[in-house]
Amino acid sequence: MHRRGPSRPDPIVRVAALVALALTACACAGSGGGDTPSPPGTHAVRVENPFAGAHAAAVRYMRRREARFHPARVRVELSVMSRKGRTETVLASTSVSLGGGPGTVFTDVGRRALVLGRRGGRLRVVADLTNSGRYSLPPEGLAAMPRRSRIVAGRRSVVVAEPDVPAASRAEVAAVVADVMPGLNAHYLLPGARAHVPLVYMTDSWSTAEQVAGVEMPQEAIGAEYDGVVYLRAGEWAGEDEVERDALLVHELTHVASAGIVAGGPLSLIEGVARYEEQRYVASRGVHWPYRYIADAYRTGYPSLERWRWSNGWGVHGTLPTWLAYEDGAAIVGAVIRDGGDAGLRRLGAAFRRDGVSGLFTTTQVGRAFRAAVGRPFAVVAAQARAAMRAAAG
Repeated sequence: MHRRGPSRPDPIVRVAALVALALTACACAGSGGGDTPSPPGTHAVRVENPFAGAHAAAVRYMRRREARFHPARVRVELSVMSRKGRTETVLASTSVSLGGGPGTVFTDVGRRALVLGRRGGRLRVVADLTNSGRYSLPPEGLAAMPRRSRIVAGRRSVVVAEPDVPAASRAEVAAVVADVMPGLNAHYLLPGARAHVPLVYMTDSWSTAEQVAGVEMPQEAIGAEYDGVVYLRAGEWAGEDEVERDALLVHELTHVASAGIVAGGPLSLIEGVARYEEQRYVASRGVHWPYRYIADAYRTGYPSLERWRWSNGWGVHGTLPTWLAYEDGAAIVGAVIRDGGDAGLRRLGAAFRRDGVSGLFTTTQVGRAFRAAVGRPFAVVAAQARAAMRAAAG
């Protein structure tokens, strides 16, 4: 399940408003503005910025403070909230990359209110007001995980799990990532793109995951991917059959690997690639996928073209209609790959990106994209998909 479009909780909006207000106040007071014109007959004297090096000072402080996460890289963004005399109060939004090698994508560790001042001739963090009660800074990212959560950083994955997630579940996730991620990157990563170490959060509930990610999670789902990070509801995930739960993880990892080639495409392409790899994983474990549902739908005239026009959502509701949309996407993705290989799929994604659609693609745009991908109209590719699903259903 792929999450498109963040829906940030209200506390973050309030913090943003607080920062904007503080910045406006600073600008009005002239504390951070440009040069002030000198009166006639006088010479302007440029005074060195007393807060030069604020970013470096904040990074040093946050690197020490977040050392418990063993970050590979630390990124800090600063917003000035106030200046008074020789001190400056800033909002430091910090994210870290975990693991070795190229590391994971950056994940937030929260925001902190820091006071900067010069000590011994060097700008330093002289106070941390985050827990003083003066600011409303809800925890997010790693900071939103419960105390004693485990961070298991391996060579090919980083798993962050709540304290009661069994070691066996954490190990299983790491093993699946190590098994499938090299192949997914080989198939789907764009040339020159960086292959990050996958980051997987295992939480007891979606409410925790929503605090970590800063977006709403799909309440009906067990797994989700957002912005290159995978989230699992650990208890529900572990309660599934082993092959099914590992295939679900493969689905989310495929979103991570394929993000570059499906970006800007219809939802059927985005979810179709992930469901296609999920099906392949199940088949590799000797389990038969239930193709009969989509095969039956195809026999009664399933509207594939209409589904492939949607860039966000499919305009359907309910478990079975949603399931069929996933299956149709996978069937047609499979037909493209059988006909044009990985290169054909890349051409398909590139063709959709050129149109830059954020609502509904036209039938002409869909047809043009498939001709660019495999040299055939959409109807022909869809017919190939239908034949393959009827054969797979038996």
